Amino acid sequence: MMAVNPPGHFVWEPAATDSQLKYYADLLAKDPEMLSRTSDL
Repeated sequence: MMAVNPPGHFVWEPAATDSQLKYYADLLAKDPEMLSRTSDL
């Protein structure tokens, strides 16, 4: 998740970013192989 953020402008919606991270964390929690590597995203 890399991108350009122009000075003085916040181009991402914080709620959308939080939602995406929660979605990925939920997927990780369902994968036993990934859970063996880390307990949380």
